[in-house]
Amino acid sequence: MTANAETGAGLSAEADYPPRLQAWTMVLILLVLYLISGLDKNIVALLADDIGKQLELTDQQLGLLLGPAFAISFAFGALPWGWAMDRFDRRKILGLGVVTMSLGTICSGISKTFPQLLVSRTIVGGGESVLIPGNQSIITDIFPPERLAFPFAVCSMGLKLGEGISFAVGGLLVAVIAPSAVLMVPVIGDMHGWQAILVIVGTTGSLFALSLLFVQPPPRRNLVGAGGGGSGYGRYLRYMKENPRFFIGTHLGGALGVTVSAIVNAWGPVHFIRSHGLATSEVGVWLGAVMVAGPIIGLPIHGLVIDRLFRKGKRDVHARYLSIMFAVAALPLVAAFLVTDYRVGFVLLAVGNTLFGVFGMLGPVVLQMMLPGHLRGKGAAVLALVTALAGMSLGPVLVATISQTILGDAASIGLAAAICIGVCLPAASALYALALKPISQSYRNANPQAA
Repeated sequence: MTANAETGAGLSAEADYPPRLQAWTMVLILLVLYLISGLDKNIVALLADDIGKQLELTDQQLGLLLGPAFAISFAFGALPWGWAMDRFDRRKILGLGVVTMSLGTICSGISKTFPQLLVSRTIVGGGESVLIPGNQSIITDIFPPERLAFPFAVCSMGLKLGEGISFAVGGLLVAVIAPSAVLMVPVIGDMHGWQAILVIVGTTGSLFALSLLFVQPPPRRNLVGAGGGGSGYGRYLRYMKENPRFFIGTHLGGALGVTVSAIVNAWGPVHFIRSHGLATSEVGVWLGAVMVAGPIIGLPIHGLVIDRLFRKGKRDVHARYLSIMFAVAALPLVAAFLVTDYRVGFVLLAVGNTLFGVFGMLGPVVLQMMLPGHLRGKGAAVLALVTALAGMSLGPVLVATISQTILGDAASIGLAAAICIGVCLPAASALYALALKPISQSYRNANPQAA
């Protein structure tokens, strides 16, 4: 990586950062926002079969709802949010995005046609994308580099817990409100059960967004030049061009990682319902337990180990650790979609999720530790754009296409998912390994006394 005045790799004194209580209060709020976002995003995957039957949708249409409808707006929405994060009060920008996301989920609940649901999902994606530049920019500015992995782990735990809680809460709601039932709702009129569930879920985020107004604005660090915070995306793209090996490795590797995550979240519920004959409520409870157990056990341990290795001088540990975990997680995740016993499948999914879940923590850390303060929001937004377009859009649609076009059987969703995961994770591992050399070189250039 090019050594210049803009590097964000230099080490800073811990005394220059906010008090720990203030910093961890902000992390707690971000964690809860991720819980809410996971609920808003993933509840549709659990209800996909019921939505498809009621609206007479094909698997490819469901793939569009689970993938591109959310992912494209998520990707492009991150760009203006990232620009705003580098210029305005980050608390208020976060709050606005969360409210937008919640309103999108409510709109999904009152949708009665495929086009209406498609537009509503784009609103959810556009609102949720605020969390990417907000989370990465704020955490990197309130913790020193040697203590950065653990708070990112805690915040990522919120993202993973949100995925698990969305399935668990969704399963409980399905047990109470039959998705196919027709309900009379004042003002709105007749609603199917799945619509009522989405409306209930969509009302949770807006009020919590107000909590952002009660914390101090986070400081900004490593601003370069008089107009640091006002620099545009052109400056960031020049920074990328100067460091091609690092950005190819992290952005393409990240895209493949997001592809795998999107496949598991979008088609995991459908696979267990179709291939194993489980009820939607059963799958929700099982997946909820799997998605919650992995992050609670794994992410804090990952974060503590990585911070310890970093303090011992392993400056490329974040990318190296992620590369190793991608390779190791491939086997249990692929096997989870192939085994004939659903209980074994859920156990394998839990193991794979514990290993693979480190991606949500380390992907942002690897990028943000290399960036100066005035480019952090934009960097997070560009990474979100690349990974979402190539990952969230590709994963769900690719699995459906392989299942319907190549395998020719709707029940073969599990095999199609296993094929995609088995290709993507080893490739992502190799790409992150490509970034190791420029990361180490950047630290040597920024901190010659430590070389």
